Amino acid sequence: MAPLRDERLVGWAAARARVHALRDAFNDRPFQKLPTTRRALFLADERATLHPLPADPYVLDEWRVDALVAPHYHIAWEGGYYSVPYALVGARVTARRTATLVEIYHDGQLVATHARVTTPGTYRTADAHLPPAHAAVRQGVTPTAWRERAAAIGPTTRPRVAALLERAVIPEPQYPRCRGIRHLAEPFSPAVLERAAARALETGVDTVRALTAFCQPDQTPDPPRAGAPPHDNLRGPQYFQQEEISHESSRRD
Repeated sequence: MAPLRDERLVGWAAARARVHALRDAFNDRPFQKLPTTRRALFLADERATLHPLPADPYVLDEWRVDALVAPHYHIAWEGGYYSVPYALVGARVTARRTATLVEIYHDGQLVATHARVTTPGTYRTADAHLPPAHAAVRQGVTPTAWRERAAAIGPTTRPRVAALLERAVIPEPQYPRCRGIRHLAEPFSPAVLERAAARALETGVDTVRALTAFCQPDQTPDPPRAGAPPHDNLRGPQYFQQEEISHESSRRD
């Protein structure tokens, strides 16, 4: 680098050409105490011992040690969620991440491989990692399907089901609750369930238990209360109007 300290180079192409020329001159310059050059030594002794470069380029990676598996059998890593076999809930695992891949190890064994999440809040869930109950429910069922079934009951029931799905970290555990809401239309009726969903919206309570209670006949809105029956001891507005008139007359007199 010393010969370049007083030179001005414009652009990478010019810089590379100048560095290559200085490199070749350095390698071809004889040693001070040996009758040879760096290039000659390389060709005679070192070149034959070199191995070829790897077929694949070196991959930069990151490691995360002691990651906790959450109750929903995923680990979180910078906005992404990656599943592991459900039996590892509560365990500590090690994760390796590259630009495109995430690998998860437990006790030195590879237990999960996922494509890396690029959008925060995205879940990577493998079907093989689901508990049997979740896997059975998941087959052929999606959040969109549950919303469509709720919409078939009425426009007020659909938001209640959608709220259950949106509150969950992953939708599968909410499917039994969605099924419970939809089944309320059978012993009662879609109209009754719609009224119950409207009342749940007013009260801010939209659990399946609350909707079931609101569907009961004794949970219908109370009729407006009638006025108090007439009585001699009750003074109505007419009495006070007469009192006001009498006071005005007294002041004039």
